[in-house]
Amino acid sequence: IAFCIMVTSANDHDPQWDFDSFYDWFFEFEDRLLEEAEHDTKSIGEYVTPAPFHPHWQFEGDDDALSFEKRSPYPTVSIVCTSEIEKAGDEVTQQIGIQNAHTLTNMGSAALEEFYEKNVYQRSAHSQSYQKPYATIEDMEDDHDDMM
Repeated sequence: IAFCIMVTSANDHDPQWDFDSFYDWFFEFEDRLLEEAEHDTKSIGEYVTPAPFHPHWQFEGDDDALSFEKRSPYPTVSIVCTSEIEKAGDEVTQQIGIQNAHTLTNMGSAALEEFYEKNVYQRSAHSQSYQKPYATIEDMEDDHDDMM
């Protein structure tokens, strides 16, 4: 497995998972992984790169549009095998960031906020705080078609 996503079962209105609490929790989690990797060569922290996402993510001092790169319906952590990032190389990972920044700034924060509110946030707010995984790809596609 090269990529994994951890999603909280709570919604973002739970005080435990508000942006500041989640942000603090994530960096504590990341520090523990890195500290463990320093002391144990078989540590998972040696092999994975975690990245946080949150419904209210906001980069400090950046254009609001760029913050949408780190937004998700629920407080989420993606975990990617570090070796996969290394295989892609610096040029590819930088290109992804450049393309994301270009797309988001061209759309603008007002359009992104409207899209996010309509298509992401309201759907997640009206759903259960935890959505069971789809049993099959067809189930996921059917659900997606129903939403459109």
